[in-house]
Amino acid sequence: MFDICSCQFVYHYSFESEQKANMMLRNACERLKPGGYFIGTTPDAFELVKRLEASDSLSFGNEVFKVTFQSKGSYPLFGCQYHFNLEEVVNVPEFLVYFPLFEHMAKQYNMQLVLKQRFADFFEEKVKKENHRSLMMKMMALEVEY
Repeated sequence: MFDICSCQFVYHYSFESEQKANMMLRNACERLKPGGYFIGTTPDAFELVKRLEASDSLSFGNEVFKVTFQSKGSYPLFGCQYHFNLEEVVNVPEFLVYFPLFEHMAKQYNMQLVLKQRFADFFEEKVKKENHRSLMMKMMALEVEY
């Protein structure tokens, strides 16, 4: 049994189907001790759809990343696939996670939401603290000095 289950940019792959998403949650929760924490990070589906709808094509991005959808206008709760490309490092199909649905599903496994925060906001809050900033510097996780 574990105190923490950490799923960083992985659980959105399970949203290919309801069965896979439920299996992911069950696997994450059944090995947590009572009072344990599930910590997860996933792309923001609302932001992805907003950027897609603002695009003149089925994709958006910049010189570092590109996100490509198969169509616009219909976004099913499960199986809403897009393709994510990050330079020459990542080139994979991924699935949107509608967070209110994820939250509802998690309650079925007795999970309670403790914190939901966009990564950029979380980072800006933490990087202001010296002990967090020095750890990030030690890990060489910062491209610029704060």
